Amino acid sequence: MEIQCHNCGQKYRIDDSKIPEQGIFTVECKKCLEKIRVDAQYAQQNITSEKGYTPIAQEAAENRHIMETFIPGIKTSLLAGTDELALDKITQTLISMEYETRRVASRDEMLTRFSFHKYDMLILCQAGDKPDASLMSINSALNSLPPENRRNMFVAWLFRGADYHDTMKAFTLSVDIILNVDDVGRLRELIPIVLDAKHKRYSLLNDCAEKLGEYRLF
Repeated sequence: MEIQCHNCGQKYRIDDSKIPEQGIFTVECKKCLEKIRVDAQYAQQNITSEKGYTPIAQEAAENRHIMETFIPGIKTSLLAGTDELALDKITQTLISMEYETRRVASRDEMLTRFSFHKYDMLILCQAGDKPDASLMSINSALNSLPPENRRNMFVAWLFRGADYHDTMKAFTLSVDIILNVDDVGRLRELIPIVLDAKHKRYSLLNDCAEKLGEYRLF
């Protein structure tokens, strides 16, 4: 499989047998030392043959807008959902909090974005009161990310009738908080509180993970 550094453009070919079946792996660019992040599942689908690129790889080339990186230190978020009005309000709230915000429409698009950048936040939003199947798929895909990425992310699910104090429901959905879609305005207040509590809870674990370092192919 061939990969390309998004920072300097240097190309590398990786032995297909070295690509794991799932998760995110990183390759350090020998030219500029940038870490190239690749989603293993997506990579497996895009392994090239002697005849050239697979149709999936060609499709990825046509969707380079999702192969996006950001300058170090900038806060980033992803939004997905079916309630356009609420999504617009969430976007404006996050922009006011200095987050670069992008929308994703599917599980595969989210994973592709994560193969190029580690996002700080994922917010799911729907108009109904029962978990939407497409959002369930996007949320469950987070389990394929490295544990340290998932621990450092803020994940919220907004839907009709949700009770912010129902921590068991949030746990069941594998998110940090649930919130009634009518209470979008509370996100600005709640995000810093939840992030601070989460940071304190995982600070020791994160320190250990940083000392151990990341797995590299070479």
